[in-house]
Amino acid sequence: MREIRWLAVLAGVALSIACSNAQPSLKTILCGVWYRIQNPSSEVLTAKEFAWGKGVTVVNGAVEMDTSGKDPTIFLPGMGGPFRITELSWEGKDVFNLSFFFTRGNFQVDYKVHYDSAKETLWFEDLKKSNFIESGPSNLWYKISGPEKK
Repeated sequence: MREIRWLAVLAGVALSIACSNAQPSLKTILCGVWYRIQNPSSEVLTAKEFAWGKGVTVVNGAVEMDTSGKDPTIFLPGMGGPFRITELSWEGKDVFNLSFFFTRGNFQVDYKVHYDSAKETLWFEDLKKSNFIESGPSNLWYKISGPEKK
């Protein structure tokens, strides 16, 4: 009986460690509105209804990603959308691949995205030099709205 208790305790500890080390879902991380200023003034914010609920955006300035449904989409600053996200996959710790199909030009756009969970920021690495989103480590994007916004 004592051995069974210890086994149960060890199983619980192992499960707890495994859950705490698990990476969050990419869909959970990305779903929301990303903007180049961490706390934009209320004058530039516009209320908007998203599939995930009510939020705010900056018209023609924010990257909006809706990954809450079956067909994830992205809206681009100044380009609009929605464009269908075709790939979301982890590449490494805090780095993942994001691809979407640009219907106006009939081609695939590929980014490597670097994410900082502590600061809730990301930056885009433009793999094909498409220049749709301001890229590079000096161009941080802050999550300003979303279903999982801290």
